[in-house]
Amino acid sequence: MQRLVLVVGLTWMIIRPYPSQVTVNIVTLTTLIPFIFLLWYNRLTIPTLIKKNRNLVLAFSIIMISQMISITYSYIFIGTSINIRDLFELARMPFFLIILIGTLSSMSDDNMYTIEKTFSNASLFAIGIGFMQLIKFPALQSVMEALYYQSSRITFIVSRQNRIVSSFMNPNFFGAFFIFFLSWSLINFLTHYDKQKYKYGFYIILSEVGVILSTSRTSIITSLVLTGIVVILFVLKSKEGLNIGFSRKTLIVSSVMIVSCFIVLIFLLKDRVPYVENAVDIITNSKGNFALVNSVSLRINIWLSSVADIMKSPILGYGPAKSMRSFVDNNYLFIVFRYGILGLLSYLYLYGSILVSLYRGITRETSMLLKRVRIMLIAILLSFSFMALMMEIFESMQLMSIYFFFYAIHLTGTERRSKNANNLSNLNIQSKA
Repeated sequence: MQRLVLVVGLTWMIIRPYPSQVTVNIVTLTTLIPFIFLLWYNRLTIPTLIKKNRNLVLAFSIIMISQMISITYSYIFIGTSINIRDLFELARMPFFLIILIGTLSSMSDDNMYTIEKTFSNASLFAIGIGFMQLIKFPALQSVMEALYYQSSRITFIVSRQNRIVSSFMNPNFFGAFFIFFLSWSLINFLTHYDKQKYKYGFYIILSEVGVILSTSRTSIITSLVLTGIVVILFVLKSKEGLNIGFSRKTLIVSSVMIVSCFIVLIFLLKDRVPYVENAVDIITNSKGNFALVNSVSLRINIWLSSVADIMKSPILGYGPAKSMRSFVDNNYLFIVFRYGILGLLSYLYLYGSILVSLYRGITRETSMLLKRVRIMLIAILLSFSFMALMMEIFESMQLMSIYFFFYAIHLTGTERRSKNANNLSNLNIQSKA
């Protein structure tokens, strides 16, 4: 029963429809239904889980407190106009906590392997939808546009720049989703010694194709960064006893081949993806001066304008009012603009503590599946930190819900090791008695 609920919850996160602007927040809230059910079903264990993960809960709470301080300050002292939709931002951290604790309360070893298959199948489905849109099948395009609302700005971009519609709110978020799939495929490819290696090698190619189909230049660049991050993690952790079945030389050669394959795919598919073809031409013609690229110069202007506004309220920001500034194309500036330096520090504390706990636990973990999950979560968090320089990646409810879903799987392994250690300690005490 719980396994089915987890499968439904993860699948709904990835392919959920939202036909209109009115339904976006409603459909987002429906994501919580499976996890609220799991919290109720396992309600007797919830207090214990919260107590054992109190540092994580504290980090979430610090962010919520800093947000409330910024909102109160901006409303009283700056006179910022804030409506109900703006206050929806306050639900972000509780939203992630419900998914995290709900998943943690119901996860088991058997469920982990089912989740892996579900994630792979949903990712392949998303790639397939992208492929079919490139065929320019009018009926499919109409269905996609009916199922997945895109803002007027995104609709304009999609139609004018030959980009595709997806279950994510914009092409950059769609490309960022494939960072998950690429990371998982790459890590499994490097840690399997049997025929499974070929399957994940094929998945690497498909995930690279998915990134290209997303028509997100930021995601294409980040996928290359991700490959480097994974290789560095394996090299560092191999010194501490992480067995990956590769010599460092073979590992580096494999990574170079994967990156080369990705570059070849870009040039093979660019004729089928006009937006990518245009992007390649623009970057090539810039001759290394990326300030000449329109999207880069536009971002620089937005950043400079944002910094000027931030300096008027640097500590506590302006609150989440979309009437002030709905995007900055830089997640760090975006957080500082809304919640000030105090808010940025609270976010850095949360994700920094997550990163440290994941990194320290890789070699201590006994389950190879959970080792892979840990490395994937580190690689994704570092990749997203890079993407955050160019987009508001951590503001995506959809992507970060998926991230905290998998982070709960990591915590499941920590919980299991703790139980095993306690059982072993009790056995030692009994044997001495």
